[in-house]
Amino acid sequence: DLTDKALDYLVLHGYDAEYGARPIKRLIQREIVNTIAKKIVGGEIQFGDQLRFDCKNDILILEKK
Repeated sequence: DLTDKALDYLVLHGYDAEYGARPIKRLIQREIVNTIAKKIVGGEIQFGDQLRFDCKNDILILEKK
């Protein structure tokens, strides 16, 4: 789940005037997929956990719902 602030973060940081929205794929991989993977490996996230990304101080934060 993404809050509106997290979605705004992705839109703002995933757009490039030269490449359009193409960089958003790398941003999502770096900021969301990698964060989830690290938390799974670290045992902080278990199968079935519901997750939410929020943005605070221009940083994406992963929270359990």
